[in-house]
Amino acid sequence: MKNRIFILLIGAAFFLGCEERYFIDLNQVNTEQLVINGVIDQSSGPYYVSVQRTIGPEVFPQDVSDAEVILLDERGHAEYCDYVGEGRYSCPGIQVNGQAGVAYHLKVQVGSRNYTSIPDRMPAITASSVLDWEEDQIKATSAAGVDISYPSVNFNLNTEVPSLNQSVFLLWIFNETFQIRETDFPDPFGVIPPPCYVTKNVGRNKFELMAFNPERNLSTNISEVIMRPVDLSFLVKHLFITYQHSLSQEHFDYLSRVKILSESTGSLFDRPAGRIKGNIISDDPSDQPLGFFGAVLADTVYNVIYPNEIDYWFEDGCLYVPGKTRNDYERFCIDCRSFSGNSTKDKPYYWDLIN
Repeated sequence: MKNRIFILLIGAAFFLGCEERYFIDLNQVNTEQLVINGVIDQSSGPYYVSVQRTIGPEVFPQDVSDAEVILLDERGHAEYCDYVGEGRYSCPGIQVNGQAGVAYHLKVQVGSRNYTSIPDRMPAITASSVLDWEEDQIKATSAAGVDISYPSVNFNLNTEVPSLNQSVFLLWIFNETFQIRETDFPDPFGVIPPPCYVTKNVGRNKFELMAFNPERNLSTNISEVIMRPVDLSFLVKHLFITYQHSLSQEHFDYLSRVKILSESTGSLFDRPAGRIKGNIISDDPSDQPLGFFGAVLADTVYNVIYPNEIDYWFEDGCLYVPGKTRNDYERFCIDCRSFSGNSTKDKPYYWDLIN
């Protein structure tokens, strides 16, 4: 077992993107519906809310840029959230700040319609989670029916909750970040191309959920939550990121229904069985918005793997070889932003913090 682990607090921005991308397939809806998603956590902010509108099957949802979004807490504090693009609204966290044990909700106005989220209370307790990894082999069968295997790193999730007389509801989302380095062709100035950073979802499932009942279980082990084939991305530092959120029971129940339906053959928008009601309510009974605004207690666990920790070795196909032309290299060796996933030359803020 190997575990180099770093734990930090996170804001809601990343989780918002995950929720939109992995929890609801907006392309399957057949009618126009407003979709409101977001979370507030215990950080100092900002917190983010997404407002989009579905416009039909196989059509990417439209961003709603003219909504009025207000974040409120149970103490009577309120603040307006500013539109920052791509359907997202930023709540600065000045008047309303995330605190454990406090309930929060949204008020959203789009045109003449008013939407409100049912208040969601931020949990007061969370869990301690550790990911251990080891090298292994993934076994598969080729198209010709031949058994094959290839190297992998597999992660097991170990979680413990405090011995308290209340249930704890947890969500985990797993991501990875790694570098792609372009071919360093000779040039008169000796300029080395800056690397790209690729961040994408990883894991056996899109997300994991677990409820801890103090009368039954205070710890758990989920084996092989990540089974990642070893490839060229392990030639440099490779980060695995676990986002852990402690949820209210209502939020947990909502995501449990989403998980069940998303893993079945049905659509989230099938009627009647596929209809998953969140906590967003419209002042028009005929209008049925989608989504959930929740208050979460958030942690992040980082695991870092360096090339010398992996026994398997790959040749770097992007290394410059005299006589080899640009056309002989993979496209991402020439422009690393063409690599699949969220590939950018903007270095993530956490890259240099995790060693």
